[in-house]
Amino acid sequence: MSALLFGIMTFCFALFIHFIIWKVSLPKKNQTISLLRIFLVVFIINIFIFRKFSSVSFFGITVPQTLPEYLQFFLLYLSLAIAYITSYSAVEVDSPSFIIVLNIANSSPDGMDEKKLNNIMADEFLLLPRIKDLVNDKAIYFDNGKYKLTKKGEFMANMFIFFRKLLNAPKGG
Repeated sequence: MSALLFGIMTFCFALFIHFIIWKVSLPKKNQTISLLRIFLVVFIINIFIFRKFSSVSFFGITVPQTLPEYLQFFLLYLSLAIAYITSYSAVEVDSPSFIIVLNIANSSPDGMDEKKLNNIMADEFLLLPRIKDLVNDKAIYFDNGKYKLTKKGEFMANMFIFFRKLLNAPKGG
């Protein structure tokens, strides 16, 4: 039970630190690396706190004491952190579906004109921000009028290809 309580508390503390840091100064690039650092530092600090204050308890539950409790705490915290960090990229930028629904909701009660919606969803909104993100993350680069993959981009592409084959997904988007 201590692993569950303190794993969730530590994760919530890391989220709190993340929100504070983002409010003060949003990282311009490598936000995923920044998140990894935050979650790692919070984890390490909490381990030291647990060792220093081993008799502390919340709701009658003491901090992890044994190696199995620490392992459970670590696995829970790691699972929550990885799940959050991997899903963070989905909320990092507005999704096209979200923008479509939001614009239609904010239009007149009669709905939104198709041409107006098409203008809102132009390449400047959909394509260019994603290209900028890939360049900032050093997954692609621009050379002689062409975008090319970096080693990181090749790795990403191969991972996508592997998982599509694994899922027997059809080619395309």
